[in-house]
Amino acid sequence: MENQIFPLNLKQGTISFWVGAGKLNWNNNQRTLLFEASRDEGKISIIKDAKNILRAFYQLKGEKRKEVSIKVGDLSNKRKHQVAFTWSQKENEIILYLDGEKVGENKIK
Repeated sequence: MENQIFPLNLKQGTISFWVGAGKLNWNNNQRTLLFEASRDEGKISIIKDAKNILRAFYQLKGEKRKEVSIKVGDLSNKRKHQVAFTWSQKENEIILYLDGEKVGENKIK
């Protein structure tokens, strides 16, 4: 199903957002979907999983899903946090940022 909010460019892009203070319990051992967008040719998603790991996924149709992640169980629930995820087919990389710091990267292919 195509995303109806904005046209997702799977060749390259960035998603960035703030998680407000008290809006997410970073260490509650529950899965929380933070972002997901898809097109016929692929999908991008960001979750906090049940092991308190922030995971960002990039997947093109017919190819193996790529991931970057970081443990977030020690993050304070009392302050806001910025999450950013970038992808570039040209640079062959995906990168996850947390509070302005690069915390993970992986190759697309």
